[in-house]
Amino acid sequence: MGLEKIREKRKTQRINVLLEVKCQSYFKKNMLFGTLLTSDVSGGGIRLRLEKPLEIGTKLKTYLYFTKGGKPIVAYSHVVWCKKLEKKQKIYFDVGIQYLKIVSKDKERFVFLFCELMVNYFMLQRESFTYVKK
Repeated sequence: MGLEKIREKRKTQRINVLLEVKCQSYFKKNMLFGTLLTSDVSGGGIRLRLEKPLEIGTKLKTYLYFTKGGKPIVAYSHVVWCKKLEKKQKIYFDVGIQYLKIVSKDKERFVFLFCELMVNYFMLQRESFTYVKK
C-alpha cells in the first residue's frame, strides 16, 4: 500500500516562521487565549496549536504581530478546521484560521510586512526562523 498524495487546499504560499498572535471572540469580545506563537503563516490564514478546540465557523478578531511590541494587523477571520493531536501524552488541537477581511487601515501594511517576511524566508532558505523584529 503506497502513500496517498494529500492535495494542498491553501490558495496562498505558506511559510514556516514565528509570529505572535492573539484572537478575540468576534461576538463576545473576550480574548480566547493569551498571546501565542504560530509557525504556519500564509496570506490567507494561519494555523494555531491550542489546548482547547475551537468550533468550525467560530468568528474571530485576529491580531497579528509582525514586529515585537509593534502595532498589530487586525483581521476578521473564522475557524475552517480543527484537528485533535496527541503528543507526549498531552492533547492539543491544531486550528486553521482563514482571514475574511483585513481592517482597511491595515491592508497595505499587511501586504508589505507579509511580502517582506516571504522575501526574507526564501532568501535565507531556512526551514524555520524567527522573524519578530526587536
